[in-house]
Amino acid sequence: MAGIGLTMEAINQNPVMYELALDHIWSSGPRDMTDWLRTWVAARYGSSMATEEVHAAWQVLLRTCYDVLDKAQGNGFWGVTKSVIEKRPSLIQEQVVMSGFQETKLKYDACELITAWSSLIAAARDAETRLQPLAALALAGSAFLLDLLDVSRQVLSNLAMALFLEMTQRIASSAGQSGDKPGMNTTGGMLRSLRLEFLNICDDLDTMLGTEPHFMLGPWVEGAKRLADANMGAQERALYEFNARNLVTRWGPNGQISDYSSRLWSGLISDYYKPRWQLVLDFMVDHYTGSRLKGTYEQA
Repeated sequence: MAGIGLTMEAINQNPVMYELALDHIWSSGPRDMTDWLRTWVAARYGSSMATEEVHAAWQVLLRTCYDVLDKAQGNGFWGVTKSVIEKRPSLIQEQVVMSGFQETKLKYDACELITAWSSLIAAARDAETRLQPLAALALAGSAFLLDLLDVSRQVLSNLAMALFLEMTQRIASSAGQSGDKPGMNTTGGMLRSLRLEFLNICDDLDTMLGTEPHFMLGPWVEGAKRLADANMGAQERALYEFNARNLVTRWGPNGQISDYSSRLWSGLISDYYKPRWQLVLDFMVDHYTGSRLKGTYEQA
């Protein structure tokens, strides 16, 4: 072998993957991931945060969301999953929770990921106790906080998928019932509750991710606008902004591969993903309850 390199379609996410790949430059064989992760965690977070609790959390991450092997197919070609929140809304389960291209189906136990999340939260609280009064300064803007937000984002995304699955299963179980049957009142009431929980998760995600510029749409758009030369005309400057927004939404002037380069970012959730899900979920509740929510699908 003459060398090693990466050919990424996207960067600025999942840093552990890039660091592991490039670290193989210095090794002729596969890494022992337990030892490698211990060294990597200490280098990334510093000795004060590289506790046994944090190491244990990363071992869970390694065998859950970072284990993309499709055990049925024997490969990991499609990589990590998208969030159902980012997918084009539909009440047909197979159009949202799916394997293959733009995959959303999980290949790990989502409950196990919560244990890693809890461990990282506990480590942050422990650091505040051990390192006071400098803990807040040490954590603010740190790599540890960035990773904690990223894991939190995945946990809430998994919860959103569980709610979506519950909605579609209840719709399927009520098939063939008419609106005046007693069972429909129960179905409609449950769907209304599930809709609210799903949209609340969108709000919680947007608020949480809005605490870190790395997970915000605004800096992405503003960065593109800053690339525009001062001598450019207004039309060309607007094109820079259009391309930045288009890349993370429709991925093509006419939506050639919509959501291909989607991002679960603050601003994008509140202004793009949540509104289109709300259109569909409002319609769902209205259909199964006969009521009229303050949704906007009738005006869309």
